[in-house]
Amino acid sequence: MTFAKELWDGNFPITLEITPPKTSKPTVLLRRASLLKSVSSAVNIIHRPNRQSSLAAALELQKSHIEPIWHLTVGGKSRNTIQTEIENAQAVGLENILCLLGDNTSKGDLKVHETITLLREKLSPSLIATAFDQYQEKSNKYDILSRKITAGATCIWTQPVLESKKLQKEAERLKSTYPDTLIIAMAMPLIRGDQLARITERLKIPEQPNLANRINAGENEAWEVFDETVLNLATSPYIDGLAIMTFETDPEPQIGERIITSLKLAKNATQGA
Repeated sequence: MTFAKELWDGNFPITLEITPPKTSKPTVLLRRASLLKSVSSAVNIIHRPNRQSSLAAALELQKSHIEPIWHLTVGGKSRNTIQTEIENAQAVGLENILCLLGDNTSKGDLKVHETITLLREKLSPSLIATAFDQYQEKSNKYDILSRKITAGATCIWTQPVLESKKLQKEAERLKSTYPDTLIIAMAMPLIRGDQLARITERLKIPEQPNLANRINAGENEAWEVFDETVLNLATSPYIDGLAIMTFETDPEPQIGERIITSLKLAKNATQGA
């Protein structure tokens, strides 16, 4: 069963978000993609400057029979570049696309919603997702999101969830306005205080003193925080799936094993409810 079908059928699928190597290294890519192999339905590959492109990595995973989710970034790109990437994806039958601005925030030829329109016209993939920052305070963020959904996005991808109440409030509003739009929430285990500090800085959100106190209390307490986050998201009536991201680019296998434990705890809790 494909990742998109699992979403549509309400099976609450899990996807793993990974960083590709700096150059094409299939062994490294497959190792990273296999971290949650026993529980993940797909692997989404982020786009980073000076690394293998998300599209190239997605093609390598597809050849290895791992379902990929391609990050199509539009920031700073020309229309021709975007069209060529879409044509390459079309040629190999990529079906899952997360369309977003990306780290390059300079103006390109096409906005995200314009690119989504182009995707629908040229590619007709099974799933077009777009990013949503639940922490952003801009007054027009829902207007921007509306344009993306009208253009053809059927799934919303959140930023890492540090505090589930904030996302629950935003997700409730999203579902009331766009009831057929699916929401994938991102969860990231943070097991040291410096990791939390770097993530809050990257997300440009205020410090989280209560969360910091728990994470700084030790690794066991930090993993309990992650367990609670995963459980809250898995039991939410507004969240349709999870994207798991790790702080480390190349995490140790035991990190993957502990994440799988969290996911299984949440699954058992929801089945027993």
